[in-house]
Amino acid sequence: MYYLQAHINDEGLFEMEFREGSDERHYHVDFACSRELMTEAFKSYFYGDNRWRTLLEWRRGTGAA
Repeated sequence: MYYLQAHINDEGLFEMEFREGSDERHYHVDFACSRELMTEAFKSYFYGDNRWRTLLEWRRGTGAA
């Protein structure tokens, strides 16, 4: 399973996570980000330029998203 997803929290910020295959390759961001940062990450992911990987600090495991 491969995906990038975001969840909007009660403060209107976005919690993000992605997965590349197995459970061992499941990552999340420890903080909620702005709509602008989330949009930049999704555009980068969509266009395949991999900038989304460094826009945010990803941590292995599941987060709140």
